[in-house]
Amino acid sequence: MSKRLAQFSFCLVLPALVAMFCRPAWGQLYVQHSEYNDLVMQINVSGAAIFSSADPRKADAAELLEAIAKVTPLVRAEMDKPRMQAAIPFLSEQLNMYYRFRLALNEPSAVRENEAALAHGGPTAAMASINRAAADWLDAGRNPAAQMAAFDELRQTVKASARNLYYEFWGALLRFNPPGSQAVGSAMLAYLKPYSTDQQALPMMYMLYRDTTKQQINGKPLTIEGKLLSGAPFSTAAWEGKVVLVDRWPLNCPTTLAELSRMQSLRAKHRAHGLEVIGVANAPTLSELNVFLASHPEIDFPQIYKGPTRDCVITSAWLTADPLDVVMDTMVIDRKGILHCVDQDGDNLEAEIVKLLAEPAAEPVAMAPMPVGK
Repeated sequence: MSKRLAQFSFCLVLPALVAMFCRPAWGQLYVQHSEYNDLVMQINVSGAAIFSSADPRKADAAELLEAIAKVTPLVRAEMDKPRMQAAIPFLSEQLNMYYRFRLALNEPSAVRENEAALAHGGPTAAMASINRAAADWLDAGRNPAAQMAAFDELRQTVKASARNLYYEFWGALLRFNPPGSQAVGSAMLAYLKPYSTDQQALPMMYMLYRDTTKQQINGKPLTIEGKLLSGAPFSTAAWEGKVVLVDRWPLNCPTTLAELSRMQSLRAKHRAHGLEVIGVANAPTLSELNVFLASHPEIDFPQIYKGPTRDCVITSAWLTADPLDVVMDTMVIDRKGILHCVDQDGDNLEAEIVKLLAEPAAEPVAMAPMPVGK
C-alpha cells in the first residue's frame, strides 16, 4: 500500500524464499551481511526498473552489473558453510537469476559462458537454452509482441529440455518483467495453470492474475456502485465530469491511517478543481469499520464497505473479474469515466491526478436543431 511496502515487495524475489524455508540460516545471513541485504535490494529495484520498462536499457545497467559482481562472492561464501546447506537451492537459483540479468544485458563474460554451454551439448546445453530464452524475456521489456515471442521460445526450450522448472523460476521472471498485455498474461496463466494447485506458488499466480486483470481493465470505462456507510446508494456515475480517486484500503494494515490521511490531503488540495475520493474499505465487519472511522473523524470522504456481503459492485459489460479483488494499485476514473490504474507511490499518484484534472470532460452530445416553424 505504501512506498515502503512496494519497495519491500521487490525484496521478496528469491532471497525471501530462504526466509520462508530456512529461517535460522537466513537470520544468520541477514545479521552477518548487511552489505548483502543492501546489494540485494539495489539489484531488485534496479532490475525491475530496467527490465519492466518500455526500453529495457534506459536505466543505468552498469550499476546493476556492479552490484551483481559484488554480491555474487558473498552468496557463494555462504553456500560453502555447512549451516547453509538447506538454503543452497534457493541461493543457487538467486545466482542463476543474476546470471540471466547479465545475459539479458549482453555482459561479455555471461555471453561467452552461455555460448560455451550451448556448444557442450546434452543437459548443459538444454539449461543454457533455457537461460538464453529467460534472458530474452527480460530483454523484451513490456513490449507485448517481443514478450510473446520470448514466451514461445521459453515454452519450446523447456519442452525440449524435459525439465520441470520450479515456480521460483517463473515468479522471478514475472516480478522483474510482468506481462505487457492481457494476451501475454492470459497465455502465461494458461501455461502455468498446473502451479495453481501448489500453495507455495499461489503468490506468483496471484501476481500474474493481478497484472493480467490490470491489462484488461486499464483504459476502459468503469462504474463503481454500492451503499455508503449511511445506507444511501452510491455510484461513481453521479460524479460524471469529475476525476474520481478510488482508494481501496484494508482495515488491518499498519500503513492504513497514513494512506487514508494522504488521500484526505489530495481531496482537500484538488477538490475545487474537480477531484472526488471514494473509499472502498475491506474490513472483517461493518461495526469494526465504523469504530475505526469514528476514532478518526478527520477522514471524512465517503466510504463503501466491501465485506462478506459484497455490497460493492462493478458495472461493466466487458469485465470478467472484480478489479477491487485483484488490483492493488490505486484506481482513478477520469472525467470521461475511463479507468486508470495508477502507481500510488511517491509523486506518481498526484501527478496523474493533476494531468487528468487538466483534461476536458466528455463533449456533450450534439442535439439536432429544432425545425423553425413558419
